Amino acid sequence: MRERPVREARTALSGPDAAPFRPPMVVTTYSAVAAGFLETPDTGTPAPPPGPLPRPALEVHAKTVAASGA
Repeated sequence: MRERPVREARTALSGPDAAPFRPPMVVTTYSAVAAGFLETPDTGTPAPPPGPLPRPALEVHAKTVAASGA
C-alpha cells in the first residue's frame, strides 16, 4: 500500500454515501497510523488500579432494576 497525504485519504473517503462521522473518524485513525502511534510495543495487560475493583455491570443493573420495582 502506498503512503498518501491525509488530504488525499479524506477526499477518497468523503463520497456522497459516507456517513457524516466516517471521514473524520477514518482520517484521525489514518493520521495516528502515519505518525507511528500504533507502533508502540505491546507490554501486556496493565495491572488493575489500586483500590476496590469495579462491580460487574450486570450485577449493578439487576440491583437497580430490583430497587426500582420494575
